[in-house]
Amino acid sequence: MLLVHQIRHEESLRFALGVSYHRPPVWRSNKMDKTGFESLDQMATATAAGLSQAAASSAFQLFKDKRFRRLADFDHLSQAEQDRIFNELVVANLVLIMLTFEAPDLRLADEYRDYLAEVKKRIPQAYVQNLRDLGIEAKYLQD
Repeated sequence: MLLVHQIRHEESLRFALGVSYHRPPVWRSNKMDKTGFESLDQMATATAAGLSQAAASSAFQLFKDKRFRRLADFDHLSQAEQDRIFNELVVANLVLIMLTFEAPDLRLADEYRDYLAEVKKRIPQAYVQNLRDLGIEAKYLQD
């Protein structure tokens, strides 16, 4: 019963995060695992990638919002300052996600806490990988 609940939770989590996968046809698959991931590590990595992309997308939406730009007085800010603001918006979203996973009042079974801890650890690397995939130069990806 726990496995069925875990698979349902994983499927709903992937749906919520927009992580897509292709389920192999039943007659061609000898695996019991119908999630498309070989391990929870793979799933945690994919989840972290989806969350980091969502954080960046949300930051970009706010960054482009006309009201936000007016209130932040973007017309009088240098490009470097605008870039810094965008970076801070992304970092704020990433940290918010990571802190949510640590929330003591988050009502989850212990095995889900362990999984979310693994996802949390992978979020920073996932964001850096997203930047690499976008073609950002390596010199800008260092601490």
